[in-house]
Amino acid sequence: MYSKRQKKDAPAVDDILIGKRVEYLSEFDMDDEGTEQEPRWCSGVVERICDGTWVIPGKMRKCWKEGEAVEVFWDVIPDADMPTCRDKMALNPNKWNKDDIDAWRMDLGEYNYGV
Repeated sequence: MYSKRQKKDAPAVDDILIGKRVEYLSEFDMDDEGTEQEPRWCSGVVERICDGTWVIPGKMRKCWKEGEAVEVFWDVIPDADMPTCRDKMALNPNKWNKDDIDAWRMDLGEYNYGV
């Protein structure tokens, strides 16, 4: 139901997203050994848009292109023992409003069904 409230096409990753809430589907290790993983939707506020100079984690010299990634201030996730934090990640338009890892969508807040 939530996915049907989203726009059909992914929004442009530009200054319009700054200050907007997004959700991102990430995989969490649920045990100390890292053998049990669970996908979780994380919510946060977009603070910055990549200007083409952000180095991709683990790539040493390769950078995200302008508008390919965002920096998000993530909300706390109490049941996963995750505090608030900032992180950079790519927002792939092909993963818009999907249900697989690295998918993303706008956080539309609670929906009032009028019941």
